[in-house]
Amino acid sequence: MGRASLAPVRKREILEQFHEVLKDEGIEGASIVKVAGRMGVYPSHIIHYFPTKEQLVIESVDFVVERYERSFAASLYSRARGSERLEHLLETLLSLEWAQLFEGPVFYGIYYLSLRNQAVYSSVAGMYRRFRDHLTDVLEDCRALRVLRPVHPAEEAQNIIAMVEGLGFYANLCRDADRVRAIGRAFKEMIWSRLVAEKPRARRSAARAELPGAKSANRQSTGRERRRARCFPADPRGCRKTPS
Repeated sequence: MGRASLAPVRKREILEQFHEVLKDEGIEGASIVKVAGRMGVYPSHIIHYFPTKEQLVIESVDFVVERYERSFAASLYSRARGSERLEHLLETLLSLEWAQLFEGPVFYGIYYLSLRNQAVYSSVAGMYRRFRDHLTDVLEDCRALRVLRPVHPAEEAQNIIAMVEGLGFYANLCRDADRVRAIGRAFKEMIWSRLVAEKPRARRSAARAELPGAKSANRQSTGRERRRARCFPADPRGCRKTPS
């Protein structure tokens, strides 16, 4: 009996290291030479499995999408049903931790490529379709249990994804972790009030207290410039990191 091919194992090792290079260098700065240097091998070793950087990038998209979808499954899994399951889902998706799950240099580099490359677009669009289908299933379950208002689950799933992606994008620009968390809680309340008749268990006042406009007028005026500098630093390299 012949020995199993090592090619799938070697290719996965290369893709894992390429992913690390993407996090550090971005797609524009990544190269076969840098991957080889990280692995301690000659570039010819990488070229044997991926003859060009373009091929390496395209196959890395499927690798990254697979990683993200595993994160979806692990983070969104819940034994609960109905409103309890929906509340767990919204708390997860609209959290700072979820926004930090997707490394900006990797995710937005892939997004940029999806606008120019049909194969990359198909992989990314497929990921979002499966994400939408998962959310739709949760909402359909809630509707079957008479938890939802009269809404269309598939359309509401797309609305949720739009808010989740907007919060993730904003979190990469606004380096204030507390503000991102507060906006996530506000989004959750907006979705909840649109979909469900009852209030979520989390205290509504906690989210309001941290939203823009919730502080007194004099504190707003004195702290406005300080908040701007904290949320949108002139040099992102010098801003404080959000907690992981």
